[in-house]
Parts: sequence; C-alpha cells; structure tokens
Amino acid sequence: MTDLRNNPEMFLTTGQVKQVLGISDPTLYRWRKLQIVPCVKIGGAYKYMAADIINYINENKQ
Repeated sequence: MTDLRNNPEMFLTTGQVKQVLGISDPTLYRWRKLQIVPCVKIGGAYKYMAADIINYINENKQ
C-alpha cells in the first residue's frame, strides 16, 4: 500500500485499516462502535480517511 502520508484524503477499506493497524475484524468492529477510529458509511461499506488513521497511530505511539 502507498504511504498514507502522501495521500491523507484517501479513503481506506476495512481490510486496509486492519492491515495497517495489525488488528482483527472483532477489534476494528469494537473500535468503530466505541468511535476510537473515525469512519463513514458509504454505500453500506465503512470507509476510513487515511488522515484519521495517521492521527490514531501518532496519538498512540509508545
């Protein structure tokens, strides 16, 4: 996948977000429900802005 920082306005699929964050379906579902990772629903599918994923990663670095 291309570097997210090069295209922060790009929408990511559920599969792409799981791959980038290294998480499972149930974890992403739970995070979505708890609004930990912002998303929008487009045509029945959840989409995530690359900028939001970048922000999540930066805020949760250890």
